[in-house]
Amino acid sequence: MKSTKFKFLNLFLLFVSITLHAAQTKSKEIHKEIVVNPNAIIEIDNQFGDLNISSWNENRVVIDILITVNGSNPKRIEEKLEEITVDFELSPDRVFAKTEIDEGWGFKWFNSSNVKYQIDYQIKLPRSSSVDLKNDFGTILINELEGPAKISCDYGKLLIGDLLNEQNFLSFDFTSNSTIDFIKGGEIQADYSGFEVEEAGRIQLKADFTNSKFNTIESLSFNNDYGKLDVGRINNLNGSGDFLTLRIDTLFKKLDLHQEYGSIRIDQINTSAENLMIDTEFTGITLGVHPDWEFSYSIELDFSNLKSNLPLQHLIQREESNKKFFEGFFKNEKSNHYLNIKSEFGSVKLQDALISN
Repeated sequence: MKSTKFKFLNLFLLFVSITLHAAQTKSKEIHKEIVVNPNAIIEIDNQFGDLNISSWNENRVVIDILITVNGSNPKRIEEKLEEITVDFELSPDRVFAKTEIDEGWGFKWFNSSNVKYQIDYQIKLPRSSSVDLKNDFGTILINELEGPAKISCDYGKLLIGDLLNEQNFLSFDFTSNSTIDFIKGGEIQADYSGFEVEEAGRIQLKADFTNSKFNTIESLSFNNDYGKLDVGRINNLNGSGDFLTLRIDTLFKKLDLHQEYGSIRIDQINTSAENLMIDTEFTGITLGVHPDWEFSYSIELDFSNLKSNLPLQHLIQREESNKKFFEGFFKNEKSNHYLNIKSEFGSVKLQDALISN
């Protein structure tokens, strides 16, 4: 009987111990607002949380910050809440906010005891203001901006609506599943990431180990190594890549590509296409040609082969050892549209786009 009572007592004490050490959550809120000029600069530097940016038609900036800490040590939770602060500089021309986290000698020790925290910003700002946003280990959300945007995000995600200015700079590393509805222009730098742009104007892309997708774009200039570049409808494309898989649905105007190792596939070269220049090594090339596109061509092959189901008219054809050269036209000998291909250690395939698809 006594043994049973002791067992119940031990279980009760264990339950109390677990309850006392169960996860607890505490938070604090910070609110700031100021009247600003319509073209004010808004600078935010955060980490371990989300930036939610909403533009509106008022000349005010409203910042609401929620800092949340959870863990099993109540004392440590309170200490961490005090250690997380936000520095502000507020003026009509410039609004600045930066998250500061005290990482003194005890930070790693206490962090190992399951103290976790998150710093989330909700910001309303004038639609025409310019922004400089930095957020690591979190998501940046934006509805619409008319002013130029500088955006940096590592180990997180971008969920962006419309960037209506031509001068935008986006830099992100180790992000995934990021999306942009519309960006009028600017530069994108991405490493070890994946993103999709629904519609864009003129974009410069610098990417490594990244999967990029543009569904509709006016002009794209790129330098892309190791990854995948998927383009839907595009007017002008020029760039270089190594170990790149490049796929284009429809090309409407100009193309200038330099690539080593990988593949290039264009499902359809439209009848409005002008000049196409492709220079590759160790790359497979597949071009779907609209049957009504008229063009002249020059194809130079070194350890490569040409295959085509089009009735190409060769005016010059030379084959010497592993080198081959073809010059001629398709449909119109006097066409001012030109296709120039140089391929080393690869393959070239020209096919009827309507039949191939």
